[in-house]
Amino acid sequence: YDEASVAYNETYEATQIHSPQFRSYLESTALAWLDRIDTPPVNILEVGCGQGEFLEALSKHTSANLVGYDPAFRGIAPKKVKIISEKLPDHPTEQFDVVINRMTLEHIPAPRSFITSMTRWLAPDGTLITQVPNAAKMIQNGLICDLYYEHVNYFTIRSLNELLRFAELANNDFDIGFDEQHLTAFSRKSACLSTTASTDPVWKPDYLAAAQQEFLNYWRVELERLRAAGRSIWIWGTGSRATTFMSLLPNSDLIDGAIDINPIREGSYILGTGCMTHLPSRLRGRSDLAVIIMNPIYANEIKRELTINSASAEIVLLGI
Repeated sequence: YDEASVAYNETYEATQIHSPQFRSYLESTALAWLDRIDTPPVNILEVGCGQGEFLEALSKHTSANLVGYDPAFRGIAPKKVKIISEKLPDHPTEQFDVVINRMTLEHIPAPRSFITSMTRWLAPDGTLITQVPNAAKMIQNGLICDLYYEHVNYFTIRSLNELLRFAELANNDFDIGFDEQHLTAFSRKSACLSTTASTDPVWKPDYLAAAQQEFLNYWRVELERLRAAGRSIWIWGTGSRATTFMSLLPNSDLIDGAIDINPIREGSYILGTGCMTHLPSRLRGRSDLAVIIMNPIYANEIKRELTINSASAEIVLLGI
């Protein structure tokens, strides 16, 4: 991994807020996390807050002072939210009742120092909330397209618990959600030891290598089948999973294009390919389509978009 190869600045685009399903998930997550806090927080800090989407969701359900840090922030903060477009400083200017890092830790080359830095910003009786991709599901299901270059580290309950304990956070509870894709830890600066089970399933050392070979075999046959049936093949979703998917395909030239509902991505290309991104309207009226969905959790939403655009397609799910 070369940290210099990934630029976390105002050009970094990772929002999923254009998805109605993801917006609903953010809202329900905001409510659920606030419900986990024993005393209503006076102030909340989110580290790696993106464009402030989650802070905005929180603002609808709490009167707490909301602050975010992210070097990729582009300068238009939601109402009732303050966002600073830089990395979190090592030395705190104040302490917060709740500190959140949501889908950020996996991007950090030195996770122990990062967690330790956040604990400095945490009030003595505060709660640290850490959410990461659930590596156990990736490994158990052989989801090799969930392995992204910009994700430096991967965590199961056991490894995340050990990391938090290194940072002297011994009271850790865990939740798994979003179709088992997300792992969340709720941590307190308490001497009470976590009672959460910290054992992982047993995996064979070559499991992911075998999964990659299975991927190659499957998609070689599947793409040829779709082409033989006269299908125009498109992928739906242009995030990091799409980049990995395209880089692993035996013949990526068989993909005619990519669809994403994020208007900022329109006209861009899947990294390392000539596969251009379009809005759903690009498929309007077509009936010769095969659509490969990068994240099956959005399948119903994507089918509705196809119907809105009077398009019909054979749906192929990347993995579950």
